[in-house]
This record gives sequence, C-alpha cells and structure tokens, in this order.
Amino acid sequence: MKKRNSLAAYILIGIGLFFLLRQLKIPILTDFYSLPTLLIIIGVSLLLYSYTKKKYQLLFVGTIILG
Repeated sequence: MKKRNSLAAYILIGIGLFFLLRQLKIPILTDFYSLPTLLIIIGVSLLLYSYTKKKYQLLFVGTIILG
C-alpha cells in the first residue's frame, strides 16, 4: 500500500490525541490545553514527515513551527 498523505495522518493523530487528553481532564496536563500546543503538534508532525519521507526541505519549517 502506498504511503500517501502521511503528513495529514500525523497531524490528525496528534490533534485527536490532544482532544482526547483534553476530554479526560488529567490535572497534570491542564496547562497544555491551548493553541501553542496545537502548533507544537503540527511542528512535530512536519519533522516526523520530513524524516520518514526524506524531504529535508520541510525540516526548517517544522523547526520554526515547533519553536
């Protein structure tokens, strides 16, 4: 099976986990329920995608969004 849209899959899995943890209301993680956390998720997804697909142009963009 071809690996199409793996970037979208990484982003959707990350956002899904974010909303799952938000609904569980774990007291330790309450500080991370904000917009910057979503940007971190997108940045990590871009980094994972660029390493797995060997598209190193996206490393800079992923690092900027993660930072």
